[in-house]
Amino acid sequence: MAQSGDKGCILLVDDSADFRIPLAEGLCRMGYEVLECKFYKDAKETFNQTYTGIDLIIQDIWLDEPDSGYKLIKYYRTKSDAPIMALSAYTDLEYHQRSIDSGADTHVPKDPSFNPMPTIIESEFDRELRAEEFRSHSLSFVPKETSLKSIRDMAAALIIRHRKGSDETISNETRDTVLQVDGLILHGDDRSATWNGKHVALTADAYRIVHSLARYPDHTLSRVQLAEALGPGRMAESNNHIKDHIKRIRKAFIKVDPEFGKIKTVHAQGYKWMK
Repeated sequence: MAQSGDKGCILLVDDSADFRIPLAEGLCRMGYEVLECKFYKDAKETFNQTYTGIDLIIQDIWLDEPDSGYKLIKYYRTKSDAPIMALSAYTDLEYHQRSIDSGADTHVPKDPSFNPMPTIIESEFDRELRAEEFRSHSLSFVPKETSLKSIRDMAAALIIRHRKGSDETISNETRDTVLQVDGLILHGDDRSATWNGKHVALTADAYRIVHSLARYPDHTLSRVQLAEALGPGRMAESNNHIKDHIKRIRKAFIKVDPEFGKIKTVHAQGYKWMK
């Protein structure tokens, strides 16, 4: 397991030592702590032990079990909103689409030869600069041949974006306050939620969306408004991304209350919290 400084913590999961080790060492030299895993079981156990401190997940989509990488990405999303970079030797669009559908932020085809190529700069992964692409439902995609150096730079950019969003989106309206609607209680100091006295496991993004809906019960919020609630630079979140957030939020509440039905979909308009 490679470890280094305090710029951030990265969970790196790849069963290829020839790829994983050089990437881990490069990230360490950049000042990141790197948790290395090669198998599905090890990755899941490591994530469960450390997920609150993970700033980025770099995940190979094919490990020792069929579809294991996709399964892990879906599992990560139940507990964390940390950015996820899916890695694959497969370059077909279907693999890219499946990674995104599973919950990854981007899909990066690996170049087995590690040939150097120009660095993909941070702005390429800045949601604000790529807003029009997201609005037209296109997906961030990386060229077929991607060097280790490019992946390291992409990792750094994703962490910067994630940390910036986390710092800026906890507004005075959600920090150090308690919001109560019906059986829902939201605690702004630690962004925790309870429903009828039972804890509901929500990611930071999920908490922000629930808080926005609960602040205006019986009022429909559009997907754009919910994306704005996630923070600066997030307005370009696609409709499908917000839809996926809502699905995960409903599942989180249903785990503690099978009859939960407070979040209503308003066709062609958005969502609202039902009083």
